[in-house]
Amino acid sequence: MFTAEVKYSKRPGASYAKYGNFVTTGLIFFTMPVQTERSVNHFGIEVANSITWQGWEPGGEYTQQIVLKNVQIKTKKLHYKSPSSRFFTTLYPKPIVLSSGTSFTLPVTFRPLEKGHYEDCIEFETNEGIFSVPMKAVLPKADIAVPESLKFNMCAVKDCVQVVFQITNTSELVTNFHWKVLEPFSIVPESGTLSPQTSCNIKATFSPKAALVYEGTAVCSYSAEQKVPFTKHVRLEGIGKFPHLVASISRQTKNTPSTEFTTKDELDLNFGEVPVQTTAVKWIELHNFSPVNAPYQVLQPSSTFNMDMVFSCSHYHGVVPAESTIKLKVSFTPQNPGFHSVDYLEVIALGATNCSVIKCTGIGKGPEVVLDCDYLDMGVVESGKFSAKSFKVVNNSDVPAAFQFMIDCNQSVFKLETTCGLLPGKGSQVIILRFSPTNPINYYRRLTCLVQNQDPLYVDLFGTCHTEQVKPAVLQKKHLDRYHIHVRRGFSKISPEQLNEDLRTNKLQLDEEGTLMALEHNTSSRELLPSVHELSPMEEFFCHASVGETTAIVPHVSLDVHHTDFGQLLDPKAVEQKTVNITNHTKGKITCMWMKDTKGIFSVSPDEADILPLKTASFRVTFRPNAANQFFSADLECYAFYKSMRDYRLVEDTTLCPPWCLSLSATGHTFAMGTETFIPRSQWDVKQLVFPATTVDGMSYRTLLLSNNGQNPIHFAFDDDPSG
Repeated sequence: MFTAEVKYSKRPGASYAKYGNFVTTGLIFFTMPVQTERSVNHFGIEVANSITWQGWEPGGEYTQQIVLKNVQIKTKKLHYKSPSSRFFTTLYPKPIVLSSGTSFTLPVTFRPLEKGHYEDCIEFETNEGIFSVPMKAVLPKADIAVPESLKFNMCAVKDCVQVVFQITNTSELVTNFHWKVLEPFSIVPESGTLSPQTSCNIKATFSPKAALVYEGTAVCSYSAEQKVPFTKHVRLEGIGKFPHLVASISRQTKNTPSTEFTTKDELDLNFGEVPVQTTAVKWIELHNFSPVNAPYQVLQPSSTFNMDMVFSCSHYHGVVPAESTIKLKVSFTPQNPGFHSVDYLEVIALGATNCSVIKCTGIGKGPEVVLDCDYLDMGVVESGKFSAKSFKVVNNSDVPAAFQFMIDCNQSVFKLETTCGLLPGKGSQVIILRFSPTNPINYYRRLTCLVQNQDPLYVDLFGTCHTEQVKPAVLQKKHLDRYHIHVRRGFSKISPEQLNEDLRTNKLQLDEEGTLMALEHNTSSRELLPSVHELSPMEEFFCHASVGETTAIVPHVSLDVHHTDFGQLLDPKAVEQKTVNITNHTKGKITCMWMKDTKGIFSVSPDEADILPLKTASFRVTFRPNAANQFFSADLECYAFYKSMRDYRLVEDTTLCPPWCLSLSATGHTFAMGTETFIPRSQWDVKQLVFPATTVDGMSYRTLLLSNNGQNPIHFAFDDDPSG
């Protein structure tokens, strides 16, 4: 190890300061890094092979030591000569005697006058020979250290391999660097700046485009603000190779899982029947038989145009390690019961020439809920009394389903003990029906049962109410059957008394089943009208008066609105009124009779009125709340019938016509201004409702389940579709 010391000289007029053992002047800058050189042996004398001065400035004095050590066992005698140039000086030459193992330190002072390159030497002479110690003073020079070569080994085509290495600034200057390299190699960062004696990480990437052996050179240009930069080269080597990826279906047997390989271009992944709104999972395996990593991509072409993505993959891109296997999860979540779903997944290894196609198939399995009867005849009941019957709701499938009867039992004469519930798979529930009429008329209501993920179900409820003074004709099932035939033949909108007259005057005749029909010579030219019973269950539901009637079937009696929202009533003791209109579309005089609200919150006046043929009558609906900060709702029930049906003496059995049931939904609340309503805790069964594909001018239907998970009622409303 060699040390360096700095000598200074005081000059007149120069200010100086002393810090510890060092003194600086305002004219000389002392920065002398110690240069450690390799030691050599000359004739038993160990000495540095050279001495170098760096970091010097003109006008300064810089001293380094030459240490001479006798490494032999006999005494050595040396003579030396002073440096030839005036820039390097040392002690006046005199003989040096070194005993075995002793050292002698010879100071050498360097006094530069200008920036440049200085060289000289000190010559030593021994009895065995002459040797010299070179001396030089160099200016700072930019220099960096980079590896000679980088080997990327094998890489899959269109994949990439990365190698991180270091670039080090070995000089005392701030050095700028810039890399230049050709594809398929790349280096990041391409350029940067390094402070003295610092380093940074460089990332080199190899991305082969073909299965070839690639060799290249990365050129690093570096400089410390000099005009002509220096360069260093790094040799790059890499091999591109095609990956070989094979897809297979993983099947779970009773004992052990197995893997199905096939030579076909297409694999069949069949999920079978899966309950709707549940998820079934199957696995596919990707086998990489090549010695390189295989990046893959799973394409699903239908995702660009299909809104209802029932098939999905757990990973649509990734890497299969060399000579390894990974599993991908494919899920099937059907939304529509009874629909056969087909989709394709294309597994592509980037850079490979093969492609595996997986055909995914599955069937959405829905519930099979049925009612054990089509109708319930409640018979004749005295006013103020009731009769009861029961029927079953049965689920023949193992898929659970929620059901909802569309009726307000607090307002209707037909009262169900259970209006909604959840049927488990293969389960059933008994529904008890009570018929408690008050007005002496016939009652008929076609009750709808909505079922989750299934078409609606219908049951006909009918009965007759008698008092001691008024006894209408008893309504039976045969009368309903005749009525539906009369609807198709166009006789239902003619008053029963007129039909009786036409039958007596032979303008009409009876068929074998006792229903009215036109005379034979008029039958061929008379077209049958559509009937509600000829529609599908969903079409019938949306054709119902309480939902909204279509133009396909003109109703006998209709309401102009089916929902009346009174909104907020600030004063609970106040009364709010709205008007609704009922239109008679028949050619006979009808009577409309509203059932009274048992709680008295909503009322209709008049509660009974006659409407002339093809005329409209107005009714006033009154909202009279009885408490503050509450929601109120009711489905008000109205029965319309031909006026002649009130007395059995005016009715012929052949032309007896059942009544029509109208339902008006009324809502309102009394939450004061600034008072929060009940916080709703509701939940939909699906987040997205995608309708099945349909033809132009066709219709498709879906069910939507809204659950109230809280303890308080909630108010909901669907906004109109802004698109029309």
